[in-house]
Amino acid sequence: QTGEFHVQLIDYGGELVNPQNAPQDIAKELREKLKGMDGLFVLAPAPLAEQAKQGILEKLHRLQKTLGLIEFSQPIPIVLLITKWDRIAPLSEYTVARKALTQEELPTDEHQDLYNDLSNKVGTDNCQAFPVSAFGKGEQHMTEDGKKTEFPKQVNPLESFGLLESFLWVTQRLDTIQLQQAEIQLQQDRLHLQNYEQVVASYKGWYPYPSYALWQLKRQGKEIVNRFPTDSNLAKRATQVRRQCSRIWWSRVSVLP
Repeated sequence: QTGEFHVQLIDYGGELVNPQNAPQDIAKELREKLKGMDGLFVLAPAPLAEQAKQGILEKLHRLQKTLGLIEFSQPIPIVLLITKWDRIAPLSEYTVARKALTQEELPTDEHQDLYNDLSNKVGTDNCQAFPVSAFGKGEQHMTEDGKKTEFPKQVNPLESFGLLESFLWVTQRLDTIQLQQAEIQLQQDRLHLQNYEQVVASYKGWYPYPSYALWQLKRQGKEIVNRFPTDSNLAKRATQVRRQCSRIWWSRVSVLP
């Protein structure tokens, strides 16, 4: 209902989110790329019970440090996706994917710390956490090499959930940010027009020569007119004051001889 959105996906080496590799040029390039995105999806898996005190939480801590190195020039929407949510929620509770998670619903302190850092960077209105599961409920099997590996319990179809909610929220948030920025720009343009009107009003048509400053002001009027929608009252005001400036210019030109 809101139109099409283009999504660019970038794949990169996971070691680049290790803060020990932060000084490397390729890691710096990645952070610059992330800084210029319209929105970010940060994937953080829900831990298995036996993993709660092992490497997955350390990886989240490293990710938190690396994202802390990114300074956004303006707020952007960021989603913290808690993947493999089926590990901690039974199938009957999958409907939770229809809404964002609160901070208290995040599975570990490390997830909450990461969420706090992201919220502090872009503002609470621009940060949300969502539960997702690509496969739905999983179960562990022994592979041929003797390792325990998770497999989806059901296939054809998979019991995946929560795969669209975060994308929809980001697109809606981008629309809101765009409207807010447009309103701020309109206020700035309105103020610029008021200043332009005051400056033009201070010029006297009988003064005996056309100054360079007046010529610049005459050219500036066209740029101000183009800032507003063609049929708007502000565009009509800008056109009127531009014509006034032009009359002053030509009156000085005619007086000069």
